[in-house]
Amino acid sequence: MKESGTTNIKVLTKRCKCILTAIFMLAVIFGFMPPQKAVAAEEYPLYLCGTKVTSENAADIMGDGNLSYDNETKTLTVRGDLECKTKMPTVLLSNDGIEDLTIYVEKDSTLTQPFVNPVISIMKNTIITGPGVLNVEGGIRTISVNSCRLTVKNATLNALNTNTDHNAAAIGGTDSDTTADPPTECSLEIIDSHITAKNEKNKQLSAVSGFKKDILFVGCEPVVPDARERTVLKTAKGSIVDAGKNNVQDILIERYYDLQIVEQRVYDSNKDDILGDGVFSYDEKTKTLTIKGNYQTDSSFSVIQNDINGLTITTAADSIISCINAWFIYNHGDITLTTNGKLSVLAGEVGIGSWGEVNIKDADLVIDAQSGAIEGFSRKAVLDMINSDVNANSKNQEAVTGFSRIDLKDCKIVTPEDGVIVYFERTAAIGDPHGDFVSDVVIKRSQVETTTTATTTTAATTTTAKDVTAQLWGDANVDGNVELADAIFIMQVLSNPNRYTITELGRANADVDKSTVGLTANDALFIQEYLLHLRPSLDPNA
Repeated sequence: MKESGTTNIKVLTKRCKCILTAIFMLAVIFGFMPPQKAVAAEEYPLYLCGTKVTSENAADIMGDGNLSYDNETKTLTVRGDLECKTKMPTVLLSNDGIEDLTIYVEKDSTLTQPFVNPVISIMKNTIITGPGVLNVEGGIRTISVNSCRLTVKNATLNALNTNTDHNAAAIGGTDSDTTADPPTECSLEIIDSHITAKNEKNKQLSAVSGFKKDILFVGCEPVVPDARERTVLKTAKGSIVDAGKNNVQDILIERYYDLQIVEQRVYDSNKDDILGDGVFSYDEKTKTLTIKGNYQTDSSFSVIQNDINGLTITTAADSIISCINAWFIYNHGDITLTTNGKLSVLAGEVGIGSWGEVNIKDADLVIDAQSGAIEGFSRKAVLDMINSDVNANSKNQEAVTGFSRIDLKDCKIVTPEDGVIVYFERTAAIGDPHGDFVSDVVIKRSQVETTTTATTTTAATTTTAKDVTAQLWGDANVDGNVELADAIFIMQVLSNPNRYTITELGRANADVDKSTVGLTANDALFIQEYLLHLRPSLDPNA
């Protein structure tokens, strides 16, 4: 027993020596290894409420999920509100050294701080953009731009300054600072954006000032907000001023679109009801101009003047447009005309005149004009008619002409009979089988058959009853008055005879143009000319 115990002690002693030897060797090995340095976070010259943005906090800078920074794209994303509540005065957002920083406003957000420091300080070229609305309030300069360029592009920005200092401005470049010598040549670019800038207390500077190098507007313009008449502002000496070069403390910079309705430009403020009569509205997201109801004008300006590529013109229901002194569409873009119901147009010299592409698709269109009903004016002007019914009439020349190309798909020429597309000197028109141009063109959807019964019905609606004598020339609706409603009623009867019924007396009253047989668009034209005092009488015998 004693010998066994001695053996166990020897074994334990040996094991302890091995363990100690291993520990010693590890200590020696690690003792000669160079010390491992901790990996430092990458720092960026961008601050939020005094907190420097680094690679460690970039994903959620303030810990509230509202702001993040991507150094690869140089993009600061704003998706929520931030109020600076530091004990010491500081700038809420300061770009001290990131060239071409993008501030992307993902959601509606408000940035505020109570100090005299700027809310946003821009010291390197910066772009503000994004679908959200950015509201900025506070500071001696709410947004301060120092020796660089600020670009606001496709954005909505509201800047409110409540400071009383003589240098206070809602959006201010340091060129407005009297201590800046020489001027730092700040610049401001505003592209397709909607901005409000207001100095609530300081009246010594304009709300946008201090940009002596340049203030550039693209797709928008500065105006006086809420003015009875639209008053466009100007730029002078780096500030936005009025016509008398006086400082302006309340400024609206508003988007406009390359679209005019009877000379009225389309803006953000009027796009939902462009003329204030409920007829025309524009959706900038879908590039769609909608016509709701009837419209009549004696203006010499085109009803629709367009420079937008990809514009869609549509109707909400049956509509009649009367513009006997003007074109219906003056187009320098690419347009698609489609309808819900029938669109009837009584135009002046030209119905649809285009320097670009015209697509008439899924449409029911009746268009009368003095010269070209549908006419192209350049090599870029092409006409595609797709699955549409089109009745184009011209008094003085060919109805459909002047395009470099005309294509029909899912529709065919009904009038003239056996009509063809004629090419002459690289210009396409619709003509008769002999290649001669025609003044009356009817296109029908391919799947719609023209039957004898239908033809008879149409003829019946346009033939004056021989046994009824007119009692009041022009009184188509037989209400005892001659007014625009009579001209519109005639167009409705012509465009949709199965829906609108005219009495025999009304037909006799309405047939004021005896150069044609039966009821025609000319009768509606004569009535309008009479109402505009362009025609002394409607009596064909006068």
